[in-house]
Amino acid sequence: TRPIGGDFNADGIGDIAAVAGGQLHIWNGKGSNNFNADIVTGPGWSPYATSLMDLGDINGDGHTDIGGIGESTLYTWNGLGANKFGAAVVHGAGWSPYF
Repeated sequence: TRPIGGDFNADGIGDIAAVAGGQLHIWNGKGSNNFNADIVTGPGWSPYATSLMDLGDINGDGHTDIGGIGESTLYTWNGLGANKFGAAVVHGAGWSPYF
């Protein structure tokens, strides 16, 4: 998997997320280069393990959003804060050459 950074719990401190065992794991930053134990957010993330990306705040709601490529299709998940994400938004096929 490829870890990504962002502020997934919306506390102003950087966090790390990565896919392992098909589940998305998030380590919330505590400051001073320290992190809390991982939080497992749920299964189904295996197709995006190598393409997971921090997109910043693409929908303008103040929460970090993430994206990933699955079988050439771009998916995004809008951050909701508190280490949660909305349902996948499908943006169509043909994205693999760019990632």
